[in-house]
Amino acid sequence: MVQICRKIDATGFGNEKEIQKLSADLWLHNNNIPIHLKRIIRQYVAWKLEYSKDVNLQTVLSVLPLKHKESIKIHFCLATLKKLPMLQHISEQMLKRIIDHVKPVMYNANSYIIREGEPLDFMLFITQGTAWSFTANNYRSFTSFTRLKKGDCYGEELVQWTSTFASFLDFPMSHSNVKSHTKVEAFILNASELMTFVSTNWSHFTRNKRLDLTRSNLERLDSAALQSVRNFWESYRRRRHSHYPRRLKIQRSSVANRATF
Repeated sequence: MVQICRKIDATGFGNEKEIQKLSADLWLHNNNIPIHLKRIIRQYVAWKLEYSKDVNLQTVLSVLPLKHKESIKIHFCLATLKKLPMLQHISEQMLKRIIDHVKPVMYNANSYIIREGEPLDFMLFITQGTAWSFTANNYRSFTSFTRLKKGDCYGEELVQWTSTFASFLDFPMSHSNVKSHTKVEAFILNASELMTFVSTNWSHFTRNKRLDLTRSNLERLDSAALQSVRNFWESYRRRRHSHYPRRLKIQRSSVANRATF
């Protein structure tokens, strides 16, 4: 890392291409990117990223093909999701499907990310930088204070909310403020996307759990189960139709071959 910084200082501002290459190396080093992805990211940053753009999570993801974007998301988010108590019974394959829905964000230093008492619209997964989670009383003195860093998550209450099939009338509120201390790179998972995902994969989230089976929860559970069945048959129907032209072509070819004998 020291050698990379020295190279950047020595390069000066005359060669934007070289500066961006070194910035990419620094970003890769700071984020512990696996070796097999480093080469790919360097190539795409050099080929596609405009020289005037900063190398950060958003710009790197903007130039990568889909399969490599997914690998980066998994690298940053999988270990964090596995640490959440509410998701420890969920398979790794299902966690990776959740990660498909996260989106990159960036906050400048000293920016409010979430405010106390406001709806908790998303889960936050910090990949670079630090933020403060704090509550304050009417006299502006702190009653709680926590430092959030790389690998930390805020907003796991949303998992509890979605997995119990609660309604938007019971939408969770943020119990504290979250404010960036430095520049923060992160992923967010929107509450609406998480709720849709859970409702279509409800069996994975209710397995080995005792639910509060009130009438309203039963109605939502029935709705989720029905949606899950619909999704299954829709997927089956698409796969069947996608293979149908091929089977028809093979059958016609077989008939034509027999006709020639």
